[in-house]
Amino acid sequence: MNAVKKTVLTALTAGCTLLPAIPAAAGDAVLIPIPCAPETLWLQADAPAFGITIPVMREQFNRNNPSLPLREYKVVASNDITASYLRAATRISPYIYSSAVLERDSEKIKSLQLTLLPGADSTAEKTNRALMLAYIKALIIQFEPTLNQSNIDAALSRALATDFKTGTYASQFGALRYLLVVDEINGVTFAIEPIKLSLSNSDTTQ
Repeated sequence: MNAVKKTVLTALTAGCTLLPAIPAAAGDAVLIPIPCAPETLWLQADAPAFGITIPVMREQFNRNNPSLPLREYKVVASNDITASYLRAATRISPYIYSSAVLERDSEKIKSLQLTLLPGADSTAEKTNRALMLAYIKALIIQFEPTLNQSNIDAALSRALATDFKTGTYASQFGALRYLLVVDEINGVTFAIEPIKLSLSNSDTTQ
């Protein structure tokens, strides 16, 4: 997310209360505000990663969603060689892009994000929001096998049940956390991330 470029990493964990890792049913996945920057959730040393890399995820996603292609992700250059993560990004449209936070060594995905940039006129904005929503649905289904095109709308209506005031919101679905970051300057970013469950092991997280 753009905020990570503007925030000193040592300050990200200050005053942050993380959400408890409690499994939730689809009907319980409701966004609530969280009092910290979203990057804090995956910058922690023990933050988990999905058990797949970007190339594998992208190949699976494109096969399952031929009308919603993800082009090749390019690693974002960084001068911080001590960081435990990498960032990569790909453009979907002039106003939508996807980015990812990756483990530096394994390059497995720690956070997968979609960002809708501001600036389009009202007609284009409506089209962009519809395209953004289509990609959000496809990504959720990609990582949550209990959801599909027939039941995703009900789950998503609760997961995005916010009036889109500026801030960071989170919801939880089983071993997944959804983040929604609303920023007047940087636009709207949706992220999907794995979380640790004390009594559960998932095939997609480690």
